Formats: sequence, structure tokens, C-alpha cells
Amino acid sequence: MCQHPSVSLDVRNVPRKYEMSDRSLKYMLCFIETVSSILKRLILSNSELGDSLFEQLGDVARYGMFAEKLNREYWNVISRCWYQKAADRNPDSGRIQHHLGVLSQSDPLQTLFFLTKALISMQPFSGSRVTVGRFFNDWPNLALQENSMATYFIAAHYVLLGGDSTERFMTFTNGFLSLLPSYMEHHGHQGQHTVYVMSCNFASVFGYHNPALMAVGSSQSQSGRTRQTNELGPANQKQACGVHLTFRTLSVLLQYSNGHNSVPAIHISLAFLWGLTCHHPFMERLEARVPWRAITRFLNSLITPNDDFPKIEDASFPAADDGAALQLPEDFLIRGQTWSQLYYPKGFFNGSGGSISIEVDSEQW
Repeated sequence: MCQHPSVSLDVRNVPRKYEMSDRSLKYMLCFIETVSSILKRLILSNSELGDSLFEQLGDVARYGMFAEKLNREYWNVISRCWYQKAADRNPDSGRIQHHLGVLSQSDPLQTLFFLTKALISMQPFSGSRVTVGRFFNDWPNLALQENSMATYFIAAHYVLLGGDSTERFMTFTNGFLSLLPSYMEHHGHQGQHTVYVMSCNFASVFGYHNPALMAVGSSQSQSGRTRQTNELGPANQKQACGVHLTFRTLSVLLQYSNGHNSVPAIHISLAFLWGLTCHHPFMERLEARVPWRAITRFLNSLITPNDDFPKIEDASFPAADDGAALQLPEDFLIRGQTWSQLYYPKGFFNGSGGSISIEVDSEQW
């Protein structure tokens, strides 16, 4: 009411006089700390509550980003930490992947990875398409100015999502592929960025949540094989472009497979192909574009005289004799996606980060 045009100047100055805005933010921060403390105590009293409360803690911390803008990055880190814990508990939830994408703006490739993963998770979050459009609206123009691998790649996906011209898509794709080798050579990230790239490409193959295509890997029979989907629908230009981008990228990765940054992405690409072989109609649509000879050369290069072939060829999933962790970093990145459901044996991720370590300030309780 104090800001109504008809009120006097004295009434308009009431909020400033009594510092109402600053006081409201202080109360908000106090409320955030109190709620966080309560939720932490609930989780400590019953760890199973973490399945739902970790996400709530992430939501509460996001409010801190707006209430305390000077410490926005601090609250961002806290929120992402809670959302990551929630994602570990609920790997199939696309909504949580979307939350992580929104908070990953400092790394555009990671942002696109989370947002597209949200679309092809077992529990997809369709609102992620809108977020991609909001975050990357200017990237097609930026790609032509900056001439970087990430901008070309993101622009190519933005074109696929928005239905722009195929000519622009090919321009961005060729720019991305030409810069990818030097990017892998000079940027570390432990191969994570190449995994982000391939995961985004897999989303494009599935039409960014095309219901018919998403049936691949999402249902399985008692024998562990996917049921055949009778109607995949006709292949469209956008899906063909996604397939082109995916396997051209894989060809480049295989060409530079001696570099440690390419191996994680090759691993998930082989897992992706293995998953598609269980769905013959879909595989028949793609197999002509797969670089089979390059894959064969890569696999042959891995063979050494000391390899235990009986163990490799055994029906059971290979386990390390020394008790080392079975999971690789990229396993956690593709976990929860529709196509990866048949790849991992039951219980593969058990004990892989389920520990809870939360500090509770007793003075806040």
C-alpha cells in the first residue's frame, strides 16, 4: 500500500525509514537456516527420509541465492550438493537433473548435459525443453562469433531442439567436430566433458523425449531383454541430424582414442550401442551410420597377452579381484537414463556413495 500512487511521500518512505527490505531478507535467511536444520535432523534420525528431503534441502538453499545475493555462489554450491545427494538417491528422476542443470550455468556443457538428461531419464521432466530455450537462446549467434567447441556444440543442439534449418545445423556441427580434437588435448576435466557431449547426443537420437523412441530400454521382460516396440514412427530430419552428430562425434573420439579424455565417452558410446542391440527395429535404423571398423580397431587395441578371456566372456558381470570399486566416474553420469537400464546388473551401485555426513548446528535448533 505504501507504494500506491495516491499515498503521501511520508508513507512511501516508510519501508526505507524502517529498513523493511533488509530486515525481511534477514528474517528470510534465519528462516532458511532454521528449516535446513530441521530437515537435517530428520534425515539423521531416519536416513530413508533422505530420498525426499535432500531435494527439499536443495530447494531451501536456492532461496538463499536470492535472499543473499552477495553470497549467491556460496548458496549455489550448497544447493547443488543437496541436489546431487538427491540424484544419488533418485537416479531416475529427471526433475532433479533439471535442478542441477539450472544451477550449473558456470559450465554451459554441464548445463546442457543435465537439461537433456532430464528429458531422457526414466522419469522425464518435459519442462527442461523450455529451460534449454531460455538459457541458450543467443548461442547460435554466439557460436559464429566465439568460434569455440562448446558454443558450436550447444548451438547445434539448440537448432535441433528448435527445428531450425539443416544448413545451420551442419555449419555448427562441422565447426564443433573440427575443434573437438584440440579441446580434448588441452582441457582436462577427467574426460567428463566428452561424456557430457555424448550424453547430449544420445538425447538427440531419442528426439529429446520422443515417446515412441523413449520406449527403448524403458521396459524389460523377465529374461532381461527389452520388449519390441511395434511402432517407432517414421524417421524425421531432426532425428537423422541427431544420429549424424552422434556417430560423427564417436568417429572423432575413436580417432583420438589414445588420449585419456576420449576413453570415458567411448565407453558410454559402446554401452549405448549395446543397449540398442536389444531393440532391433531401432538399431536397424541406425546401424548404417555406426563407425563399426573404427570400433573394431579400438577394441582390438585393448587386447593384451595378460587378458583373462574366460572372465571377460563369462555370463556374470566382471568384478575386480582386489575389491576395487566397480563403478567408473561416467557410470554415475549415465545412470538413470532410459537406454542404460539393462547395462548395469542389479545392485551395481549399492554402497557407492550412500553415506550421509551432515553437520547440524545445535544452536540453530
